[in-house]
Amino acid sequence: MNIELIPRPSSMIIALRSFGYTPESAIADIIDNSIAANAKNIDVTTYDGGDNKNNNYVSICDDGKGLNEKELIEKAMPWGAKDEPREYCDLGKFGFGLKSASLSQCKKLTVISKGSEGKINLKKWDVDHVQKTDKWEITDEITDDLKPHIKKIDHKQTGTLVLWQNLDKLYEADTYNKKFQHRIMKRVQRLAEKHISMIFHNFADNINFTLQDGKFPVVAWDPFHTNNIQTIATPLETLEYKDSTISIMSFILPEEKFFEDEQYHGPTGDWNDRQGIYIYRKERLIVPGGWHNIELRNRPILRREKYNRLRILVNYDGKNDNDWRLDVRKNSVIIPGAIKYKLSQIVEEQLEKLQKKNFKSTPVIKSGEITPWLIRNNYGKLSAKIDRSNLLVKKIMDTNKFNKDEFENLLKILEKTIPLENIDFNNSSEKLIQEN
Repeated sequence: MNIELIPRPSSMIIALRSFGYTPESAIADIIDNSIAANAKNIDVTTYDGGDNKNNNYVSICDDGKGLNEKELIEKAMPWGAKDEPREYCDLGKFGFGLKSASLSQCKKLTVISKGSEGKINLKKWDVDHVQKTDKWEITDEITDDLKPHIKKIDHKQTGTLVLWQNLDKLYEADTYNKKFQHRIMKRVQRLAEKHISMIFHNFADNINFTLQDGKFPVVAWDPFHTNNIQTIATPLETLEYKDSTISIMSFILPEEKFFEDEQYHGPTGDWNDRQGIYIYRKERLIVPGGWHNIELRNRPILRREKYNRLRILVNYDGKNDNDWRLDVRKNSVIIPGAIKYKLSQIVEEQLEKLQKKNFKSTPVIKSGEITPWLIRNNYGKLSAKIDRSNLLVKKIMDTNKFNKDEFENLLKILEKTIPLENIDFNNSSEKLIQEN
């Protein structure tokens, strides 16, 4: 006998709020829906309502195709969606994003939308209401605080506004203090800007991302610096996996000294964080860097300073998400074994190429004469060595009048004891820059 057990709404709604979203990753999940709706303008606004934190809100507004009432009730507001093929521009997956992302930060989610029928449609998920009634009920009450947001959508031909109110979870992350309340909303705005610029940089040519009702544009950050003439890129390579196609490109970036800090390591993290493999799903960035347990000579590759210049793009088309183990928040994947094997070959090849570029020995020239000294650049660390191929050194080494072993020891002593702080590296450094 089969018995259906229906989860209790008042308890389940609490669990569904606990997927572990950060404010910026939750906002990104809402933006996914705006992109799927073919929006050309997407704005994120945070509002500080003063002493009463209940007046604060976060809104994500777009000019996409919007939703008619039936679509809002049957597609947008229910929890979960059928596991069926989606269009390439549809970045959704589970049918949880709008609800779980929003309610991870707030207790009241309101969706205001205007679809092809030209009518304003409004529906809410209210955690307090669900807990009070113990029912999966959405409401549509229009209160005075919603009227400015309704007006904003009514002025558009079509579009959707997602509104977060009663931001209890967002404030739990910070110790609440009325004196510093405004800093929390400013912080959310700052985090959203940095996250959007990185996660959605591939969409910036076709979509205008802004903050605070269009006042501040979000500038996209290209992790591969494709417009820099010193960036070395491999041709695009495709890999067939089951019924999907994976695109792979490798980039060796110019040295760090040619960049401002944020240009190089991006809006978040540092140089070490940003090295490695960038996983994209339908052009949307899922994981910005890291080595994903790729092995080199049977050892996992670790983040090291000498690998900072290597970044590898991997984009898959959204098929076989289960194989990639994409999580609900869309910020974590595990690379399938067959693809991982191919990537390990590419990584090894590119690291060898990077080592050749990073490991150089340049003769020291004094007064136009080549000296027996070499300046060795090992991933940016300079050291002085004796050039065994120097004509004078080679001549002495080849003669029978000297003991070669003793002379070799002498050279090593010279190398170890040379006062590097007194050596003028200017000529050799200039050559290194030119050779790069």
